[in-house]
Amino acid sequence: MTDGTLREAERRWTESGSVADEAGYLRARLRAGTLPPAGLEAAALLGHEAALCALGESVEALEDRDPTRALVRGLYERDPRAAARAVLAACRVADRVGHPWARLDAARALLDAVEAWLAGEGGLPAVLEGVAKVPDDAQEARALGLALLAREGGAIELRGLLRSLELADAIARFEARWSGARDAAVAESFLGAIRFAVLPPLLGYAPPALRWWVLALQGAPSGGLYELEVKSYFQVIDRRSGEVVREYEGLYESSYAGSEGYSEGHSSGVSSVTLAPDMRHVIVIENDKERREPLPK
Repeated sequence: MTDGTLREAERRWTESGSVADEAGYLRARLRAGTLPPAGLEAAALLGHEAALCALGESVEALEDRDPTRALVRGLYERDPRAAARAVLAACRVADRVGHPWARLDAARALLDAVEAWLAGEGGLPAVLEGVAKVPDDAQEARALGLALLAREGGAIELRGLLRSLELADAIARFEARWSGARDAAVAESFLGAIRFAVLPPLLGYAPPALRWWVLALQGAPSGGLYELEVKSYFQVIDRRSGEVVREYEGLYESSYAGSEGYSEGHSSGVSSVTLAPDMRHVIVIENDKERREPLPK
C-alpha cells in the first residue's frame, strides 16, 4: 500500500469522524504494516468500536463473569505491556476513590516508576527501589511492581498482574461503597480508565470518546421513620487532567404506605447524565426535561 493511500484513508476518517471510516483507516494501517495485528485485536478486546468493525467476528467475546480479569488475560496474550498498562490504570482508579495507601508518597512513586518503564522513560532499577520502599498496606502496587521484576530481561509475569488487579478491584469497591458508589459504577470506572491508558499506545492516537468519564454515585438511604430519600450525584471527569468539570445532584423520595410498603416515589433534580454521541456535550435530564451542555475544549 502506498503512503498516499494511507493518508487518504486517514483524511476520510479525520473529516467524517465516522466509525466506518476509522475502521477503514485501521485496516489500511494493518495492510501497510504500521499497525500490528495483535495491537488491533487488543483494541477490539477493549471494546473500541472501529477496531471491532475492522476485525469483524475474529475476536472472541470476553467471559461475563469477570470481564476485567478476562480482559487483562486477553491483552496479555497479545501484548504483555498493554496488560500491564491496564492493571496500572486499575491501581490509579483505586487511588482516585480514596484508598489510603495511594496518598502515600512511596506507593505513588512505585506506580510512577512502573508507568515510566512502560513508556520507555525509566528503568527497572527504579521499579525495584519502589518495591523495596512501598508500605505493607500497598500490596496491589507491590504486586504490580513484582510482576515486572519476576522474570529476567523485562518479561512481565501474568500471575502478578492478576494479583495486583484483584487487590485493586477489592479496594476500589470497598472504598467506593463508603461514598455511595455502586459496583457497576466502579466496574465502568475500571474499564474507562483502562481504555484511556491502553488504547492510545496501541493505536497511535487517542479516540475522542476516551477523554470523558461520567461517574454516577448513589448516597445511602435517609429520611424520617416513614420516608425514604436517596440522593444521586453525577461527576463528569476529564481524564487528561483528572479534574471534575461538571457536577450534578438529584433526589429520589418515597413515603411508607403501611402494609403495601413504600409508595411509588418521585425524582427531582438531575436523574441522568450521559455523553452525547459527538463527545463534545453531555445530555442532562433534570426534572424530566432534557438539555445538552458543552464540555470544555
